[in-house]
Amino acid sequence: MTPEISVIVPMYNRKHYISDCIDSVLNQTFQDFEIIIRDDGSKDGSYDFVKDKYSDQISVGKIKLVRNKKNLGEYYTTKFLVTEATGKYIGLLHSDDMYLTQALQHLHEIAESTNADVVHASYMFRSGPDGVIDSNHKLSIQCYETNPVNRVTIMSEDPISRLIEWLENGTFIDAPHNLFRRSFIIENDLVNIFHSYEFLLLWLMKAKVFVKTPMPFYIYRNSPDSITRNNNYFDVENFILHKLEILHFLDKILPTIDLFKDNERLQTFVKLRFLSRSHHNQIKVRGMYNKGVTPELHQAVYHAFERYFGDAALYPTLLFHWTCSIPFEQSIEDFWYKISQPLIQSPPPPVKDGGNT
Repeated sequence: MTPEISVIVPMYNRKHYISDCIDSVLNQTFQDFEIIIRDDGSKDGSYDFVKDKYSDQISVGKIKLVRNKKNLGEYYTTKFLVTEATGKYIGLLHSDDMYLTQALQHLHEIAESTNADVVHASYMFRSGPDGVIDSNHKLSIQCYETNPVNRVTIMSEDPISRLIEWLENGTFIDAPHNLFRRSFIIENDLVNIFHSYEFLLLWLMKAKVFVKTPMPFYIYRNSPDSITRNNNYFDVENFILHKLEILHFLDKILPTIDLFKDNERLQTFVKLRFLSRSHHNQIKVRGMYNKGVTPELHQAVYHAFERYFGDAALYPTLLFHWTCSIPFEQSIEDFWYKISQPLIQSPPPPVKDGGNT
């Protein structure tokens, strides 16, 4: 019998946290779900741990446990999980995070009552920096949105207003903060890009019914060894390549939207806003440049730009080092504001043609 919800869990070296994650789903007030866990080549015994501890749930199909033949990374692991899901809805849960007990019931009720393609939570809970989640440690509630809802709200159907709201930090579109209708993912050909930035922007603009709830359902474990807090130099290279790929994506999609297609300034504004949104969070907050421009850091940055700029890669590399090395209070947000506002506020310059204007 097909479950209502598939909870997909990519797992890599999370033996010390995975039981909290799984138990938070098994203990839901809403029980019509399947859990699909895909191990990405863990080296700490995570796969065997889950296989042994949850053998009863695996035997009856409540939990499906599979593993990659080799380490593929979170992006590909998550994509495979989406293809394996059979539920009417899909929820993504990281293997060191947890759901609140009534999470699935709340999300399912909203999705069914509104016929939503996506149900989104404006708030989430977050552990302390030690990553401990228990009754003796208080969770903090967080919201990354400038204008969170205070009641269940069906958002505007206009994809342009949704995009503008995202640009103004009005919607935090990270995949784990949502419940997705599986047919919406399939019909819009989003399976192969699930959990990528292209996916996040496309679902925001393509969802026919997009609903926000003020009730938090997700507990983010701020664990010291989290992948998202791992500040190795390979992350810097991937970070830059990811940004360049998204810029190419925006170059393709923005000209197809009426608001942007004849307005190159507005297209540039959107791309600048995109570049500024996560720069500090992914580079400066992680302390990538705390030791200055080390040879290893320089090599990682140069290799990323080299793929796009070839022999000219040194110039953007030096500019990148500079923007990431200035004091934190001189944020790239301020820099973005100064250079982007004239694009919106000033009239276009005169076009010169053979010396005449």
